[in-house]
Amino acid sequence: FTKQIDINKHQQHINEIKRQINEMQSEIRKLTEEKDREIQKTSELKKSISQPSTSCEEWRQKCTSSRNNMDEIKETLDDDDSYMLEDYMANTLRKGESTYKEWNESDFILWLKLIERGKFGDEKYSECIRKIQGLKINGNSVNQLN
Repeated sequence: FTKQIDINKHQQHINEIKRQINEMQSEIRKLTEEKDREIQKTSELKKSISQPSTSCEEWRQKCTSSRNNMDEIKETLDDDDSYMLEDYMANTLRKGESTYKEWNESDFILWLKLIERGKFGDEKYSECIRKIQGLKINGNSVNQLN
């Protein structure tokens, strides 16, 4: 009778371990799928950033889209990939700067939030950005800043 109880206990223990293994495998699948989605987002962002921009409007759309996704994606990247993504972003920024005379006030603010690796897009600069918006700077007036 004692051996039967021991076997039952062992079987219960084995069943519990199997249940835990199944839960872990499920979690691994979930995390793998999540990582795959993040890799896909990163790939799409790199592709969109690396494509040449021919107009101010295209640049505006790329930068807005990239800025919205960049912070989220950077959280999932290691340092090397993060720097590479920032380099792509810097290249896109430089391409857009060539059309600065076409910028409206929103474009100038967008540019400001993107320079210095997005430093001024941080929440702690929001008051400063709000004050700069009040200056109504656009592509024609940006050269007048001293």
